[in-house]
Amino acid sequence: MDVYGPMHIGIRAVTAPLANGRRLKWEGRWSEGAGGAKTPLPDRLYDLLADPGEDHDLLSGKSPAPADAEAARGMAKLAEEWTAPMK
Repeated sequence: MDVYGPMHIGIRAVTAPLANGRRLKWEGRWSEGAGGAKTPLPDRLYDLLADPGEDHDLLSGKSPAPADAEAARGMAKLAEEWTAPMK
């Protein structure tokens, strides 16, 4: 029997300083089911100057621009460092 169950979405985001006429925002997301297992969801990248409504994900599609993919990797690394558990 199918039943409703809780699902949570987590988001980490990084907004970069203005550079080369763009202000990028990266989002790393995941879903968490009832059992607590986290499933990664696709990252998103937006240019907040060209797309203030965040309607056009620069990473979507078959082949994102190499510079956008590289920017997303760098911002994801920053987010990971900022949210890593303290030792």
